Amino acid sequence: MKRTLVALALLTLLSQQPAAAQALPVANFAMNRAIAGVITRIAASRGFAANDARVIATLETISANSTALNVVSTAAGVGMSLAGAPVWLTILVGLGIGGMGTQLIATLGASEVAIGQTYDGSIAVVSKVPQKNPVTLPPYSGVETSPTGEPLFERLRRLGAHVYRTPGCSPERTQVACHQFPLAPSVSTGISVEYSEHAIRIPLNSIAELEELRTRWEFGPGDPDPQLRIIETFDADGEFAGFAERMWTNKHLFCRNAPPSCLEKYEWVTLKLNPDVFRITRDAFHGLNRVRMAKVYPDLDAAVADMNSSILKMPISPKTLAEIIDESWQQAAETANYVGLPYRDTEPVTEEEVEIWIKQNPRKVPYIGDVIEPANPPGDKKVPISPRIRPRQDPTPQIDPETDPQVRPKPVTEPNPDKAKDPDEATDPSKNRDKNTDGVQDVNVINRPTVDIGNRVKVEVELGDVPEVAPPKLEEPPTAQMILDPLVGLTSDFNSWTMPSHGGSCPRTTINVFDHSIPIDAHCEIAERIGPQLRQVMLAAFAIMALLIILSA
Repeated sequence: MKRTLVALALLTLLSQQPAAAQALPVANFAMNRAIAGVITRIAASRGFAANDARVIATLETISANSTALNVVSTAAGVGMSLAGAPVWLTILVGLGIGGMGTQLIATLGASEVAIGQTYDGSIAVVSKVPQKNPVTLPPYSGVETSPTGEPLFERLRRLGAHVYRTPGCSPERTQVACHQFPLAPSVSTGISVEYSEHAIRIPLNSIAELEELRTRWEFGPGDPDPQLRIIETFDADGEFAGFAERMWTNKHLFCRNAPPSCLEKYEWVTLKLNPDVFRITRDAFHGLNRVRMAKVYPDLDAAVADMNSSILKMPISPKTLAEIIDESWQQAAETANYVGLPYRDTEPVTEEEVEIWIKQNPRKVPYIGDVIEPANPPGDKKVPISPRIRPRQDPTPQIDPETDPQVRPKPVTEPNPDKAKDPDEATDPSKNRDKNTDGVQDVNVINRPTVDIGNRVKVEVELGDVPEVAPPKLEEPPTAQMILDPLVGLTSDFNSWTMPSHGGSCPRTTINVFDHSIPIDAHCEIAERIGPQLRQVMLAAFAIMALLIILSA
């Protein structure tokens, strides 16, 4: 809430700039849809349905906050306004984006445009456009320099650096020996080492050349495995914090001026580079060959009037769009009686989440031109935030009831498919007022090779003669007997099979003991007596065993 009040106060302080007479562009509501679309997608990734009451409450709170900024801007007539009326850029200044010390950034390929407000209220537009031809330094003249008493000059000469004098090396500066070096070339590669107190500069073509020069400077012939590279550094918030050297060394301890036999351990060390000495642009660091142009305008009207269509059609960068949505969501969560989606400082809206939404909705990404359009419809101060706001067709934004969860869908009358439309029949133009019919014509196709178009051009389609094709000859289909005979023939061997005859008798034996014969046949008598019962028991036992074998399979 405090940040919102500060932003409103800032908008009021910026109200002293005059507005030029310029037509206000028609609202496209691309920003309105983008903010709602990204938040809805993030909510879905966190387990909230699109029609969840908390999602709707979040969008309504963001709408209320944006409306408050819009109303204050309308009353104040702030500098970030167009034709005296607020636009989306006005609201973004209230959110802390594009205002003093910040920039609204748009990117398209390697091109980049940044729009921001200076501390005196002017509008600054900085563009970076790729060059077709790479910037190269002219050949070094190779002048012979005489030894000097300056250790820095002697060391640079020994390392083979291409040293130039700067325009600050005037004849009156006799205390430094910069006059013996050639004048620095007018072209710049964005990478140089400069010693202003000595009025000398060492331009380089690439970061690799700088790393090579610094390696020769830091390491001697006896140093094992010299490794050094230039890296970018970032602060805790992820903002760029300058360049540094990352090297494998022990010279940062007690071995800087010691012999190579120093016993201190080697380790990776990051040492920050002095930006006053090492003049490196981020474009040059990343190998981007771009021309930087900066213009300052008294107000937004003058800035927009000077923008060409290529700038207006550049999409807002995912990082900037993430900052806009994150700040809108955070300020909404800080309002009293907020019942929307929970906002956590540890889970801000990230650039990666916005990039996922852009991949799913590439045609819905807002452009630079969209942020200089009104955020509200004419005659209505409310800034609607919804993923389904219709652009341009209606004087007021409307919600699509078929896809937006906040609106109950209306019944749709099904047209009669059997009734063909007469192309000569006059229609009421007000019935199709809500449709976007730019560049579209109705085409009525009737069941004949003739196409009637609205401009009454008749096209006869000649299909030619019907080709004479003989009917195909089909084989006689097999009968049921022909299909079954092979199957029935498989059982012919079983039909002739009969049970073999067999006979059996109970084994009887006789034991001769002391000249006496003792017959052993009692078991046969017992078996004959209980034979029927034993047969039934064994049949039952084998049936159970067979059943268990079948069930176990």
